[in-house]
Amino acid sequence: MVLHIKQGTAPYLEEEDGTCITNATLKSIHCRCHAAWAELVVKKLVPPTWVRLCTSGQTLMWSIMEMEFPLLWLDMDGWKLTLLCTTDYPNWQKCHLDQDGSWKNPDKTATKHKAMDNNNNNSMHSDTKPVKVVLKG
Repeated sequence: MVLHIKQGTAPYLEEEDGTCITNATLKSIHCRCHAAWAELVVKKLVPPTWVRLCTSGQTLMWSIMEMEFPLLWLDMDGWKLTLLCTTDYPNWQKCHLDQDGSWKNPDKTATKHKAMDNNNNNSMHSDTKPVKVVLKG
């Protein structure tokens, strides 16, 4: 008998003990990815496709995500974050960026990202830890 367990959209993301991450954690990871992609836009490092991300962009993305979500350190070479970004980035890009990698609607997008940041700061989930990320550059 095969037991099927519903593991959500990212079954490869697991805690250190091998248990599936919670929906709240997955939602936090997605929100943080979106904010990191927005940072790539601001720094003019946004790629046309995720696999064409430059080394500087990769370093920025990995430093942001791995500091806030240590479970992403558990794989050998960053394949879990790469897979997450490879599958989710195209839809985010289509919704938020034009063909040149600029914001489709800069004023609306800036307001939305400020609101998301404030919302994330005010409503931390019980299974996530607040981490202050300081980027020099």
